[in-house]
Amino acid sequence: MIPYLMQVFGNQSRAFEIMEVLAGIKPVARMIIPEHLQKGVENYCTSNKIAFCWGAAVGSSSSGGYSSKGYLIPREQNKQTSQLFYASLTKEDADRAAFLEQRQDHLGLGNVLGYPSCCCSFFKKHHQQEEQKNNDFVLPAFDNTVGDTAPFPMNIFGRYFDFPTLSHCPCSFHCNESLKMAERRLQLIHEDDPRVSRSMEIHLRTLAVYSDKGIFLFKGTYAAGRFRYTSFMVDQSSPIVQQLHENGTLTLKDHHVVGIMEGKDARGMVFE
Repeated sequence: MIPYLMQVFGNQSRAFEIMEVLAGIKPVARMIIPEHLQKGVENYCTSNKIAFCWGAAVGSSSSGGYSSKGYLIPREQNKQTSQLFYASLTKEDADRAAFLEQRQDHLGLGNVLGYPSCCCSFFKKHHQQEEQKNNDFVLPAFDNTVGDTAPFPMNIFGRYFDFPTLSHCPCSFHCNESLKMAERRLQLIHEDDPRVSRSMEIHLRTLAVYSDKGIFLFKGTYAAGRFRYTSFMVDQSSPIVQQLHENGTLTLKDHHVVGIMEGKDARGMVFE
């Protein structure tokens, strides 16, 4: 099912969302659908008895890849762009999600989308400050997390490489309710295609580094605050790639990366 859904919806992230709706484990999926995919998405949902509705037009401040930073476009300026899309097994839930987003009721929308109540409150608390930044809530999640390790299903940084385990940013990397949601998604993926789930696990059992130099996933071993890596992947062109190839070790202290990746917003978490 995953390869076909990727053709219809354009990537794995949206494919996983619709799989959860079909399985009845996600009440509403909220997605941003590019203009060239919209007709095919409508046809698929109609054929599979998935209720849906369209929301506002959305522009992205990113030139490519994953971005949580976007902006609504006035209707008169909407020519060829992406659009918010809500899918559910019931039309009432899809319409309600669109209505709540239009009203900017973040707490209500999070509840309708099935996110944990603690994460909905977390989003509401930090929304104003995050809207002025990257709008991804990653730094507040780090601040709420004790220690430098977390379960691998909580590695939300997979979303930057199109293998997300969650649709939201958890209130911390130890949020139990979010962990249950991530494990359910991985199980659903495994039942459909074990190769995809195995590949995801390999890439998620990594040191994830979030920085202004890029989002990195390092493969290696961790002990006594030091992570020795053998390979890594990055979400964008980064000026420090060559240095990282030559280095081989990163040091973590209270999930701050010390050394070559050092910076005021450079954070790291080992997902095991």
